[in-house]
Amino acid sequence: MTAPADTAHRIPAAALVERVLELHGRLDRLDAAGGLEPTGPVNAAFAELVATCLPAPAEDTHAGTVLADPRVSAVLPRLRQLCADGEYRLERSWARRVAAARQPPAELARFPYLDNYRELTALELHAVAGLRPAPGVPRVCVLGSGPLPLTALLTARALGVPVDAVDLAAEATELAAGVLRRVPGGELVRAHRADARAFPDVERADVVVVAALVGLDPGEKRAVLGAVADRMRPGALLVVRSAHRLRALLYPPVAPADLLAAGPGRLRLLAEIRPWNGVVNSLLVALRT
Repeated sequence: MTAPADTAHRIPAAALVERVLELHGRLDRLDAAGGLEPTGPVNAAFAELVATCLPAPAEDTHAGTVLADPRVSAVLPRLRQLCADGEYRLERSWARRVAAARQPPAELARFPYLDNYRELTALELHAVAGLRPAPGVPRVCVLGSGPLPLTALLTARALGVPVDAVDLAAEATELAAGVLRRVPGGELVRAHRADARAFPDVERADVVVVAALVGLDPGEKRAVLGAVADRMRPGALLVVRSAHRLRALLYPPVAPADLLAAGPGRLRLLAEIRPWNGVVNSLLVALRT
């Protein structure tokens, strides 16, 4: 995705606040008018929002001011919900396309955010390789895998190990299974419909990845992370996707203190990774003690 020429760092904080409010209003109206299916206007609005949230580190001077603005704070929960809904609908549309295609791998390769998933998954796997006490990763669990389970699929392909792809929604699980049946590497991934807080095979995993959209509000996020930490076995790694600075307009952030408070005495923070390239999510990596 290419950011517009007039990106966030080129305008003052007040104008950036107005841009965020305008994009929220535009997405809210599109949702009310017919939903956030991936049409041209919807895709354009989300592309502009994402570009607004990705300034370079030396140019990211307004994030604190923007996020603290009362008008932004008032719409932030709704904006994140719109982003979550739009992401789900986009992935649902592509899951159906891939499953129905005559050449599913070629169709999957056309997914517009595939490179972003590749970069994010590679970042996670490199972090795990550097931080995991024992060599190798025999089994991975992805919580909140969605209808297009790219994290699970790319992880399985990279490591050649079984991956559990877990989602609460029946539709997402069914669509994910349909994709996995039709693409290379899908045979290593099992799609499960389950609550992230109660999936029993978490205890078998060497690495557990918690997607950014698992728990949109702080209370729900803490409950999920606490329940997952309870089920994990000692020595396993927990990888939690978060968001920093203006990226927090898109996804709820998870502070290191919040992660440790969710699993008191059971988690030890090993790393916080904040990319400044086109990868939107930051990462927290913790060891189950």
